[in-house]
Amino acid sequence: MSTRETVHPKTVAAGAARLDGDEPGWADRVEPLTLDMGHCTYCVLGQLYQRFDDGLDALGLDGARACALGFDVAVRSAESYGQLTQLWRAEIARRRARP
Repeated sequence: MSTRETVHPKTVAAGAARLDGDEPGWADRVEPLTLDMGHCTYCVLGQLYQRFDDGLDALGLDGARACALGFDVAVRSAESYGQLTQLWRAEIARRRARP
């Protein structure tokens, strides 16, 4: 059994779309330089809702749905969280670059 996971950009796009509906303007409230998807207060949900778990509660998500929306990873490793952090930074940059 492999302990590696490939994080897909589509999951982050789905999570960003979910935030668009629930938290309009969310990308302007997340600090990409301190963003760390492996940390419960520096991840996207942590920055928006104070803590990762508070974000899950606010959005009505369980762990599996959080993974499907790119808020968490199934295989918790520094590599997986690093990939996820980079994908969210790119998504935030795209949204901030929009006219």
